[in-house]
Amino acid sequence: REAMAFLAKQLFETPTWLINRDLIMRASINPQASIGNVQRNVLQRIISKGTIDRLLHNETMNAAKAYTVTQMFDELRRAVWSEFSAGRQVDIYRRNLQKMYVDELIKIVAASEPVGLGITIRVGNPLPSDAVAIARLQLFELRRLLQSGAQNAHALTRAHAMDMIAQINQALEGKK
Repeated sequence: REAMAFLAKQLFETPTWLINRDLIMRASINPQASIGNVQRNVLQRIISKGTIDRLLHNETMNAAKAYTVTQMFDELRRAVWSEFSAGRQVDIYRRNLQKMYVDELIKIVAASEPVGLGITIRVGNPLPSDAVAIARLQLFELRRLLQSGAQNAHALTRAHAMDMIAQINQALEGKK
């Protein structure tokens, strides 16, 4: 919980403390790419089959004392998607972060897709995991949040939400 709170405050909120305009101009640094790389690395570690499986194992071993996968995703979703429940515009850094979030969930869902004739190919560890079901649930919940939050959003935020919804639909149902 403490680690998630730290990441939410220091990295997932637009990290303006990392943006030095003078340095950006002198060194021709792309702050969106630099910050995005750090955010992507962190999201890839958090939203992964391995992390989900470890949290589920911890729940099994420690019951009520465990930091659950549900708690982790609830806190992560609130940290990354807060604009949609608060009715605020989403800046470019946050739009990029949100795109990465959706990408990571889709990777988990796509890693176990039917290929036809009742055959399913599983990429990675062949042992059963709840990671795909959890990632799919997160996409359903996120789609619902985006649909309700986009209705009164600023035009660019609404366009971003519609794009995210289209990507989620494609991943979940094979349609745009």
